[in-house]
Amino acid sequence: MRWLGVIAIFAALCCFAAQASAATCTSKANGNWSSSSTWSCSGTPTATVPGSNDSAVLASPYTVTLDNDYTVSALTINSGATLTESNGNALTVTGNIVNNGVFTSSQSGYIYSTGNSAVISGSGSFQGSARLAT
Repeated sequence: MRWLGVIAIFAALCCFAAQASAATCTSKANGNWSSSSTWSCSGTPTATVPGSNDSAVLASPYTVTLDNDYTVSALTINSGATLTESNGNALTVTGNIVNNGVFTSSQSGYIYSTGNSAVISGSGSFQGSARLAT
């Protein structure tokens, strides 16, 4: 009977660990954020586009377009990469943000940093009406 309790605790821990897992999605082409052809994702669970528990990495020389509002756990915009938006969409980042590329917007697009201990770094730029809000 005692083993059943141990097994139940082990199963619960495994399920919790699976829920806490995240993918890292790296841009592999120009395209919309929502398109699986824009991203190459690895990790567990395997994603096709970055989700709220995932890290998004925009790689050079690609441009990724925010075509809706999204949430990710971390964002990196590499040098030579661009995040663009033209409809007032927002990207919420619950963890660290590194911008060494460009975030550009023509309609007041935002990157919202909501992580209590998030680090915002990089030498990239915010162009047009693009904004970073904390």
